[in-house]
Amino acid sequence: QVAGQTLLQCSVGEAVQCPGTGSSCSGEQCCTGASPGDPTFPCPSAPVGWGQGHCQVQEKKVDCLAGSQTPPVGPPLSPVPLPPQGPTLSPIPPTSGAGPIWGCGLVGSIPGISADGTATAETQSLIDGIKGSSTFNMATYWNWNFKPQLGEKDVPEYLTKDILFMPDSWGAGPVSADTLVEAGQTNFPDLMGGTSPATMANILLGMNEPDIIGSCLGNMFGS
Repeated sequence: QVAGQTLLQCSVGEAVQCPGTGSSCSGEQCCTGASPGDPTFPCPSAPVGWGQGHCQVQEKKVDCLAGSQTPPVGPPLSPVPLPPQGPTLSPIPPTSGAGPIWGCGLVGSIPGISADGTATAETQSLIDGIKGSSTFNMATYWNWNFKPQLGEKDVPEYLTKDILFMPDSWGAGPVSADTLVEAGQTNFPDLMGGTSPATMANILLGMNEPDIIGSCLGNMFGS
């Protein structure tokens, strides 16, 4: 059977044609796919179950054996169309007795944000999509430091008012109070000589990967 159609019956090991290519096969052999890179599959006259461990696909595309109960192979499934982009998701309500949901976050220099915190339409769409994953209806951001800074290759880390900045004490050293910004403050000084319109989170992240011993990063994690 193939695609619901009845084919001539054959016996195990009989010379038959591979579906899709028309090349000859018999019994315990694998057929090649019709296109380069397609997986191999059992010959139509291969013994029942022989394909497992021998061909890349264990089920036959065509089974001509007498009394075969191989289910028909249907046409390829059509791709499921993506739903149209809808409005910004509502923030996730807090669960009674549980802490807030910080949601999805960003890291590194975000393209499309200017020094005054204005985002391009494309970048704002990204931020709006992330905001709905958070109890605060904001996108979280961190950079392994206490404030936004010049990132990799001296690219500035400009943020918008829709971003919640999460400070991070990275390494094993003590934290000086004058390096921290009060939680909830906006338009706070960044490390680039300007101010950031983001909001400082009410959480301080601890050192990254404190379980590393003998790291290639020297003694930043202690000796």
